[in-house]
Amino acid sequence: MFEQFVKSHAARFVRDENGGIAMIFGLMVLVISVFAGAGLDFSRSATARAKLSSALDAAILTAARGLSQGSLDEKTVEDELRRMFAANVAGAFLQEIKPEIADFKVNMADSTIKASAAGAVPAALVKLAGIETIDVGVSSSATFNQDRVEIAMMLDVTGSMGGKKIKSLKKAATLAVDTIIPRGRQADPDKVRIALVPYSQGVNAGTYARQATGNASGKCATERVGKYAYTNVSPRKAAIGTGSSNCPSAAILPLESDAKTLKNRIKAFKTDGWTSGNVGIAWTWYALSQQWNGLWPAGSDAKSSGSANVHKYAILMTDGLFNTVYDKKNGKYKELNPNNTKNDKSEKLSNKRAVELCKAMKKDKIVVFTIAFDLKDATAIKTLQACKSDVGYQTFYNAASEKELEGAYLEIASLIQNLWLSK
Repeated sequence: MFEQFVKSHAARFVRDENGGIAMIFGLMVLVISVFAGAGLDFSRSATARAKLSSALDAAILTAARGLSQGSLDEKTVEDELRRMFAANVAGAFLQEIKPEIADFKVNMADSTIKASAAGAVPAALVKLAGIETIDVGVSSSATFNQDRVEIAMMLDVTGSMGGKKIKSLKKAATLAVDTIIPRGRQADPDKVRIALVPYSQGVNAGTYARQATGNASGKCATERVGKYAYTNVSPRKAAIGTGSSNCPSAAILPLESDAKTLKNRIKAFKTDGWTSGNVGIAWTWYALSQQWNGLWPAGSDAKSSGSANVHKYAILMTDGLFNTVYDKKNGKYKELNPNNTKNDKSEKLSNKRAVELCKAMKKDKIVVFTIAFDLKDATAIKTLQACKSDVGYQTFYNAASEKELEGAYLEIASLIQNLWLSK
């Protein structure tokens, strides 16, 4: 309406032959109107540019986070960026300027992602000067994290964990998996992986048992004694002991990136047996050890602990006092438990070995979290406190209830995620 008013009045002043002043005045009105309209149009374009910049920034940050988490990779990130950008554009009501991603690049060498976007704001008043649109363009960049994360979860499936307690553990451990691998499966399978080590009187080494024990067992495996007791050397160099009278029905699961596989294993846990925490700790370490790569299948091999971009975490959980160990006599391993020893011998040995293994594991650059669940034994709590890492944030949790157990696993999982994403 204003444009029509200006045009009609300007034309009338130009046709007026009775006054040169009127003609000059009319031209002045036209010029002033164009300049005033330009201010309004360019103000509109500045607002559109700011919104466009916010839309691109948000999409870039989402893409960078996906690359950091491993839910996206170099092949899938551009599609996700464009999808997020389109959603942000719609949310900001920018469809009128028809913005498009003009340039996109992922640089794996310096861990950066860059993009630019452009659009055209339809002109209103400056059309009087023959300008139909005002071009706007923005660019954005972000860095992403290429670090790798390996986590081994030692899970108590002993007899004392029966009933409601094992249900609570399954729920809490599943929550941790969903937090660490939020999309179920990683686009980059090496980005974040979790190993499961269910334990009782020993571990069920499953298909890896024969190789680990030097063909001494097809299922149950325990620990080593002597020179290599507190090391992570390959089982080819020092075979793992046997001697367990009972081990979990659930086998260990080496490093795995598929959340469904992990959760199905957790769901199948059953409880039985004594508590050989030292054996559980040893196998947690083995699952994170590069020296054990000859045993694990492709995709489950651990990265080097010495790598700056590899972060390893162990989560050790129990509801009771460690009380079962294995000693070797005449070439054979024998189980020592509360039923066949006196003066708390097996308990003392199990807790001592657990602490020594934790010390060695921490020296191997593994951050150790410990969780006590409904645990009232002072010695057991002392062992878990000795095992935890001292790294400037909470690494020991004393959960007295199901809710507190879930809270502990959720907090640890969230903390691990934040630690690697902030690198």
